[in-house]
Amino acid sequence: MNILIILLFQPLMEVHMLVKKLFIGLLLFTFFACQPNVKDEITITILEENGDTDAEYVIRTISNRSVEPAAKFTLSEDSYSHMVTIPFEKANMFNISGEIFKPIYAEPGDDLLIKISTNEEGEKTFTYEGSAALYQEILDEFTTINKDFESEHADKEMGQYSLPWEDFSGAMDELSKKKYEAMNSQEGISDAFKDMAKAHIWAKNIQSKRSFSYRWMSMHPDEELKIPEVDNKYVKAFSFPESALASSAFRSLIDFYALDKMTKILEENEEDMAMPERDDHIAVYDYVDSDESIPLAFRERALAVYLGLLTEFADFDVALELKNQFVDRYPLSESRKVLDDQYAKWEPLQPGKPAIDFTYENVKGEIKSLSDFYGNVIYIDVWATWCGPCIAEFPIAKELKARFADADDVIFLYVSVDVEEKKEKWKTDLVKHGLTDGINLFTGKGFESEIAVSYQIQ
Repeated sequence: MNILIILLFQPLMEVHMLVKKLFIGLLLFTFFACQPNVKDEITITILEENGDTDAEYVIRTISNRSVEPAAKFTLSEDSYSHMVTIPFEKANMFNISGEIFKPIYAEPGDDLLIKISTNEEGEKTFTYEGSAALYQEILDEFTTINKDFESEHADKEMGQYSLPWEDFSGAMDELSKKKYEAMNSQEGISDAFKDMAKAHIWAKNIQSKRSFSYRWMSMHPDEELKIPEVDNKYVKAFSFPESALASSAFRSLIDFYALDKMTKILEENEEDMAMPERDDHIAVYDYVDSDESIPLAFRERALAVYLGLLTEFADFDVALELKNQFVDRYPLSESRKVLDDQYAKWEPLQPGKPAIDFTYENVKGEIKSLSDFYGNVIYIDVWATWCGPCIAEFPIAKELKARFADADDVIFLYVSVDVEEKKEKWKTDLVKHGLTDGINLFTGKGFESEIAVSYQIQ
């Protein structure tokens, strides 16, 4: 199934405007007229006045950051356009990000024209045409309802969260009511969109109330705020149809189900929240997998997300064992390929495996590889000039280095994942942070660098 996306930008010079409009009109007419009547793709066209052909656009149909984006591109300087085909199998929300950030809802077979205008203050406005236009207009109305409420309380220290709980809760329910009315006032929307929107409105309501409770409890550590509808959110969530998973907010709520269960298990066993044991991971998986009260699609998603997280905070053998159980039980799962790819990336990083080699320039422009230091114990610190937490750990690394000052076979290797434009700042920061006595390498490619990709650094 494919999504076909074309991005066209009008040139700045007014003398070309008429010709350009005629060209765009002819292109769009030809494009839409020639599309086959298929149900496995949607067509999206983006038009922006004064568009930036250097701006990067990223399209993610899967939110898992370990999965490559469905598309990443810049616009052609010659035609102010770009065309890309992306798999798209069912009604869903996904994001276009980069120059803009726009959540999109579409159904296979839809077409959508997004027109973007930017005023002198840099604010962007959007208008739509096509079979998916009404969906976007409704979603934008939801956003406007939220922003209007936030603006009313912008002068308060914590904004809307400064309200007393009863007032905040009532306001959230009123916002949900307005969104339902905005949706129900429209004709011609599909049942799939209605299912998605109802779940989306409810999930956003719950997320807001949960955020309020977190802020409230951080200010009142000795008190507890009980919100039954938040505490019992999964009971309500599991009553929605499976089509509710088209909502990004609803998916996010389902994604946390297994983790919430883990929290309860650790609390009941009075275990360290940061150090779950092997049996804890198995208990969580078995509990979710065996709970027949959870709709199959929700259960499958919750387990898949949990298994994706296990690669980062559990022993790999436990994670792999549970992942194999999942594949056997849900052989047709949409998440199977994602999990297979994710686990394939983590498998080479397990203890006992040879370290993946990488090669970069040092400060002097000399080429150095990890393999050049074969036979040594190597401390590798991957950082960036913009990464505050990375920089905050340098004093600890220096203390460690001091402990091994007499060990000739211990190498301290610092690898920057800054982009090429930050190379001079990198050199300056090496001096600033006292790293010049170590071995320093520069990738110049950010998170697209070999070391970031190979070692799953995000």
